[in-house]
Amino acid sequence: MAVIAYFLPVCNTPSGGVKVILQHVELLRANGINAVAFAPPNFKYFLETSAPIIFMNEGFIKVPSKSFLVFPEVERTAVESVSASDDIYRVVFCQNHYEMSRGALSDAKRFRLHDVFACSDVIAEAICNTFKVRNVPVVPAPVSKIFKPLEKKLRTIAFMPRKMPDLVERLKNLIPESSLWSWIPIDGQCEEDVARILGYASVFLSLSHREGLGLPPLEAMAAGCIIAGFHGGGGRSYATAENGFWHDEGDIIGVAKSLRRSINLSDEKTDPFSQMIDEGRRTADNFSMDKVEKDLLMYWRSRIRIAGRQESDYQIHSGL
Repeated sequence: MAVIAYFLPVCNTPSGGVKVILQHVELLRANGINAVAFAPPNFKYFLETSAPIIFMNEGFIKVPSKSFLVFPEVERTAVESVSASDDIYRVVFCQNHYEMSRGALSDAKRFRLHDVFACSDVIAEAICNTFKVRNVPVVPAPVSKIFKPLEKKLRTIAFMPRKMPDLVERLKNLIPESSLWSWIPIDGQCEEDVARILGYASVFLSLSHREGLGLPPLEAMAAGCIIAGFHGGGGRSYATAENGFWHDEGDIIGVAKSLRRSINLSDEKTDPFSQMIDEGRRTADNFSMDKVEKDLLMYWRSRIRIAGRQESDYQIHSGL
């Protein structure tokens, strides 16, 4: 029986991209489609998943004919190893257009790629413009249902320092009144703890940088936070003046002003505060797990048809 197999990149720290890949596998399997994830020998994952993860400890795994192999945008070696096969359908799932020139997309004819899809409109547009592709389907990254506001919001600013570790202290110095607030870093916690922090935080400082989409601000919106910070490029897919205070990279003074405004709005809790929170939650709803599931199934069912195959070829059974 054929399979839809997603390749996982090397992962030594919590990764939004890896989470999305495993969510795809989980959603496909929940709908009876035989999907798995292939992982390199040194792969580590930090969240619970029901997705079957098959470790490639002895090199590339042989898959049945008619299978779809889905590669991350940075992969070249694994794609090349199957590029000569006529009975394997090769697909790239691009989650970051800033990294795509490193992988097989840069030489699609050599690698005999059949298709590419993306997790945001920004990425799809970049692929079309860079590689002269006519149409790139989009399956957005999902916001898990676990992200929701807790009953009591605290005077807390949540942030993820990994990509801009030195900026937080500069912002604290620019906003002296922020010392009355708790600054809570999110770095390496499990998803349940991240959801809890965002659930009680009032403000989320977005430190997005060179993102394909930027999932953390969406998760913070779902949790009822006011967003202030950088859209990171990919955040332009959802960032508006109504759902947050967004800035281009490098605009540190602008971010400081917006963070101060967010703090004041949160303390005042007037109509503009409620309106921004509500609009943020509506934005996050556009990335709900249910909507992404429909988009994912629509994509794969259309590709199975285009490949001249039947969905019954990919039904779950006891083996790979």
